[in-house]
Amino acid sequence: MKRTETKFACIIPVFNFKNVPASIDYYVKVLGFKKDWDWRDPPGFGSVSRGHCHIILCHGDHGQAATWTWISVEYVEKLYEEY
Repeated sequence: MKRTETKFACIIPVFNFKNVPASIDYYVKVLGFKKDWDWRDPPGFGSVSRGHCHIILCHGDHGQAATWTWISVEYVEKLYEEY
């Protein structure tokens, strides 16, 4: 089987939250992400990002509890000071 040179652009994890609006608020106000979008009223699905890192937040539909995700950052010491 011959493989083509398909390039992968990114991976976006999907995390399950009990309260999507509160979680988006935390990611924005505490962790410095920006809110990309949310869906439904009240939101049960949404996205946040910081730099090239995107995270999907959902309530009850997708995602697995206790999932681990590694996020690469430059200058982790500066991020530590920021937090």
